[in-house]
Amino acid sequence: MAHKVFNKDMAELVSALKLAERYSNTTLDNKYRKNSRTRLSAGCSAADNTYQISSS
Repeated sequence: MAHKVFNKDMAELVSALKLAERYSNTTLDNKYRKNSRTRLSAGCSAADNTYQISSS
C-alpha cells in the first residue's frame, strides 16, 4: 500500500515539476517572483523590527 502511495506522490511531483519548468520563463512567473521577493523583504523587515524591540 505504501509503495502505491509513494508512486502516486512521485508522479504528482514529476508532473508539477514539468509544469513549473514549462512556465518558468513566462511573464506570469516573473510577476510571481517579483511579488515573492517583495513579500520576503517586508517579512524580513518586520522580523528585524520585532527583534530590535525585543532585544532592547
